[in-house]
Amino acid sequence: MNRPRAVIDTNVWVSAYYSPDGVSAQAIALWRKGAAELCLSPDILREYRRTFARHFGGDAAMMRLIESDREKMLNPANIHPHPPLLPGCVPGDADDEKFVECAVALGARYLVSGDRQVLAVGEFRGVTVLSPSAVARLFAGINL
Repeated sequence: MNRPRAVIDTNVWVSAYYSPDGVSAQAIALWRKGAAELCLSPDILREYRRTFARHFGGDAAMMRLIESDREKMLNPANIHPHPPLLPGCVPGDADDEKFVECAVALGARYLVSGDRQVLAVGEFRGVTVLSPSAVARLFAGINL
């Protein structure tokens, strides 16, 4: 099966963990069920770790779910150790450039984000930036 590769912005994960029935959770479910491959970089993994600890560090059950997801994420074939720097690829938000850089480096088809500045990129070097609701509509036919 030729699964699309995707980078998922931290805000989508946080939203999915807070609202397990929401559209962000539907986007994450595509990866959990194996319908998509998750692409990562060390910078993205560090941001995930910091953000999840800040939002969910006091919730043991949630941290177990996050740890289970993290273990599944650590596929060396989908982690680019040094994505190329692409300054200005996310105008006005240099901190989110790591998501586009990773997507380009690993040939991801999609970048899923709820961030307005990232969504404004639209398309960059073959990577389509989609909101979680757009992902849910695009993949509506997949049984999750």
